[in-house]
Amino acid sequence: MVLEAIIKSRFALTHPLAMLFFAIAITTVSMGISIATFPDYSSVLCIAFITIGSMPVLFQIFTQEETEEAEHPASPATFLERHFNIISVFVFLFIGIAITYCFWYLYLPTELGETIFAEQDKNLERIGQLRGQATAGAALMACESHDFWALSLSCIFANNAVVLIWSLILAFFYGAGAIFLIAWNASVVGIAVGQEILVNGLSGGLIRAIGLIPHGIFEIGGYVVGAIAGGIISAAIAKKIYLKKEFEIIIKDVIILVIIAFILVLLGALLEGFLLLSG
Repeated sequence: MVLEAIIKSRFALTHPLAMLFFAIAITTVSMGISIATFPDYSSVLCIAFITIGSMPVLFQIFTQEETEEAEHPASPATFLERHFNIISVFVFLFIGIAITYCFWYLYLPTELGETIFAEQDKNLERIGQLRGQATAGAALMACESHDFWALSLSCIFANNAVVLIWSLILAFFYGAGAIFLIAWNASVVGIAVGQEILVNGLSGGLIRAIGLIPHGIFEIGGYVVGAIAGGIISAAIAKKIYLKKEFEIIIKDVIILVIIAFILVLLGALLEGFLLLSG
């Protein structure tokens, strides 16, 4: 409960940067606990501990957002303006987790790192194999063609849309449960940058990180908006307001948020497909 009490929802919303330091602290502690308890499963268990530690503050944030949506409904066009702080909270949480994974990937003993980063390493190996096949003219993400639309829609978007759907489902049933997928993606990004630093030095790692930004902004943005949508509806149901008129307002806003989330993921897939084929 100590970590959960470090940061409160109102403080996080008014000072989103604080979530960066919260993420660094909770990720480091989660790594230590997962290694000490179940080292063979620490790669996934660490993400679970990060999720558990983050859920109280994030669920409080969703509850506040749900109240705001119901009491002060506004045009969906002003979504970014109205929800800028909560989006910033997720972004800084993502960055904090990624930075921490990158740091410990570089400085933990190799044997220990091979255990706690095992699943992320496997994921990156699969991505590397697929990209290598694409450069040679073979399939990427189960696509038989290197046609732009086939690659972007049938492969990348289809895969990322599944992640988004799971983000919505987890957020709906577990409130802030979508943080599990967001934390997982952050860990993979952090280790990818760490691998690049080991091979090509700090400058190579920075170049790799910058290369992920163009399509990553849209993809992670889509997952975050999806998480917000699922979290708001989950908070509304938890407060048992589904028989009240304000629930109709919330449902309409959530539907629009889900549409925005899929559009962001689609834009990210198109951009990633373009970068892969032109690279």
